[in-house]
Amino acid sequence: MTATASTCQALNRHNEPCNAAAGKDGFCYFHSPARAVDRLKSTSAGGKARHNRTLAPSEPVKAKTTADVLTILEQAIGDALALENSLARARTIGYLALATLKTIEVNEFDARLAALEIALKARDE
Repeated sequence: MTATASTCQALNRHNEPCNAAAGKDGFCYFHSPARAVDRLKSTSAGGKARHNRTLAPSEPVKAKTTADVLTILEQAIGDALALENSLARARTIGYLALATLKTIEVNEFDARLAALEIALKARDE
């Protein structure tokens, strides 16, 4: 297979043409000599992002409303999605998705109950 103008000019590790889309210099992101510094920075940032982020003791989690719980769940899902793919990650994401759905359901019931209470109060007046 020969490389076209839109594919990378480099060879992959199997000594075959790289099929990735080429940039202006004729190389993909991973083979471009001009992007070597960018790749190094990305690799470093990616490694740092994998470290666990925990709250300091002075930063307690505030979950007083369903909106607070949704925010925490969304953050947890985002953190889980950033992890390396594994069965444990998939299970965690599934569990968090179910917890998110349940929280949304509770939030909707709270809103409906508040609307009913307002309607009953207006009717009694």
